[in-house]
This record gives sequence, structure tokens and C-alpha cells, in this order.
Amino acid sequence: MGPTSNALHKSYVSVIIPCYNAAKTLPWTLKSLENQSYKDFEVIIINDGSSDKIHEVVDNYLNQSSLNIRYIEQSNSGVSVARNNGLKNANGKYICFLDGDDVYHRGFLELIVKSVENNNIDVSFAYFDRDIESVLNKKEVDNKTTSIINIADIMKTFMYEKENIHFGGFIYKMDIIDKYNISFTAGTKYGEDLEFAWKYLTHCSNGIIIKDKMYGYYNNPLSAVNTVSWNKTDLVEAMIRVKQYMLDENCDYVHNFSGYMLPRTVWTTAKTFAKGKRRDLFKKFATTYPVIKHMKKLAMGAPNRLLRISSALYCLNLWVFYYTIIVVYKNNNK
Repeated sequence: MGPTSNALHKSYVSVIIPCYNAAKTLPWTLKSLENQSYKDFEVIIINDGSSDKIHEVVDNYLNQSSLNIRYIEQSNSGVSVARNNGLKNANGKYICFLDGDDVYHRGFLELIVKSVENNNIDVSFAYFDRDIESVLNKKEVDNKTTSIINIADIMKTFMYEKENIHFGGFIYKMDIIDKYNISFTAGTKYGEDLEFAWKYLTHCSNGIIIKDKMYGYYNNPLSAVNTVSWNKTDLVEAMIRVKQYMLDENCDYVHNFSGYMLPRTVWTTAKTFAKGKRRDLFKKFATTYPVIKHMKKLAMGAPNRLLRISSALYCLNLWVFYYTIIVVYKNNNK
């Protein structure tokens, strides 16, 4: 099916929403867009072969909402292909990504567009919150916006403050995306968003961080993110590709990335297999990837003490790490 649209003009910002069986959650996502104080944006919804009635939700908004919506259907091809399809059809000078079960604070687009426009910078992002209601009901933002900072400091924040930063909180310049042909890697189930963001940052000079929680993230229990399978190693593969990309582009930050971000991703994947009690996947991971090499880097230089200790445990005996993770998370869930 070709694009369906109620668009009246070319918009300044394109908000790309990939959807798969999101008929129940998409209404609150679109409602958060209707409530935006900034209005010059288009919404591109890509239905990735859903089996629910998402088209009825979109039809309702096409007929009744003031939102500038374009709706595209594709066969089920994954979120990366859906986002690439959105980029191909985007008209905006700027690009934002929003998942079909997440929300923006009503001042998000206004603040983030002003941050890049008024300061002539390459990138800006806001913090996120896992409490959607908190984001939607927050009346005033604290305006904890940084001054313009160099890209090394932006990358450092993105790498070390992962608990505050979500891919959806970014605004991207379309001309940078086009110039360097940045896209999402098809077939990747995990880490495709981080890979895209890191590749984009590789070509930036400066940016601004909005230290207000303006992106609301919904932790969907049915999401692929909450499924423990070998596909979790997609995240490691994505970070390996980023490292190579940085090397190819002569990015000065590649040493820092290789020393922490890639090892931390390996640690996270090992922890995920242990926490899920997937002994088979944990063992396969240890024999497929140079896990000990990365754990040694964390044991010697990770900024977090618990990360250093747990990585050292793995180096001593991977099964001590495995059962320690199980016990720790079992106790935390009591």
C-alpha cells in the first residue's frame, strides 16, 4: 500500500513512528503529538505488517485530527526497515524518532528544535523517563539545558549516562543523514537505534543536552527487548560495526568507545543470559565472542565499582559470574 496522507504542506520536522501491533498504544503516542506546543511537524507512521487493527486507529486520526499524518504500510520487515522507509519519505529539515508506545512531553519538540536552531549545532537530546504519566503530567520543565559542548563530551555523556538517555530523545539533521548515508541495519533486532545514533554522532562537531525528562518510554512486556534469545547478541554486533565505522571515519573517540562502550555491551549481554537463566546461551556467548578480553578492560578501568568487581569475577570463573547474577537479581526481585 502506498502512503496515505492528510498533509497540507512541507513540515520543518519529521517524526517517524514505526509500528507493529501497536493499535492499543498508538493513541496515547499520537495524543502526545497533538498536545505539542510546537506545530510545524509531520508524522510518518510505518505499519510493519501488523496483524491488529492499527489501520483503523490511523484512519480515525487521518479523518479527525489536525496532525499532519502520512501513513505507510509495508510487509513485516522489522523496525530497521520501517525506520529507513520513514527516512526515505521524510520531508523535514530535522528528524525525530518516536516508538508507537512512547510519548513526548508537550514541550519536547519546541525546546529541542529551538536548541538546534538558535545555537547552530549538529545534535541535541533530552533525557527520558520510564514513567509515561510523569512525562505527560509534568507541567513545567526545569530548563536544565547545557551550553554548547563539543562532540567528545556529548559522546561521553551518551556512553556513561545510558540510564538517562534514549535514542528517541534525539533530534537529527536530515542533511547530515543524507550526506553520510546513515541508515538502520536491516535484520537487527537489538541495538539498531544505538548504532544509528553513534554513527550520526561521528559526524557532529557540537551539541546540547537537555537534562529534563521529556521522552516517556513504555516498557512493553511483550516487546522483543524483554525476550531472552541469541538475538540479544545483535547489540554486540551493532557496537562492533560502530567501532569499525569510527575507525573508517577517523573518529577520535574510537579509543574511548573501544575501551568502555563495546566491553560494557558485552557485559550487558552476558548478564542478560545469566539473569534469564539461559545457561546454554551464556556458554555459547563465552565461546563465540572474546568475552574475557572485554571483561578485563572493565575490571581494570570501569568507572562503576560493581561493574569492575563483577567483570573481575567473570575473568576468574565465568560460572561464578553466572550464578552471582542469578542470586543478585533474585534478591532484588523479592
